[in-house]
Amino acid sequence: RLTDKAAVIVIFNNDTKPAEVSFDITFINKQIPIEATLRDALGNLADIKVNDGKVKAMIPARSAGIYVSTK
Repeated sequence: RLTDKAAVIVIFNNDTKPAEVSFDITFINKQIPIEATLRDALGNLADIKVNDGKVKAMIPARSAGIYVSTK
């Protein structure tokens, strides 16, 4: 979800095993700084550190995270 002032990143893993995901979010650097920390709003998954606009995370099997910037 993206607005002029904020963004939310949602990651799903429907597999029966953990999955590593990585992607570039520099296109939303106005809403999420390129060195931000993302917090799972559900409180179930670890924080994700954005490094130079790139996100990399390990998502447990059959789970999801709703990530918001802590700026």
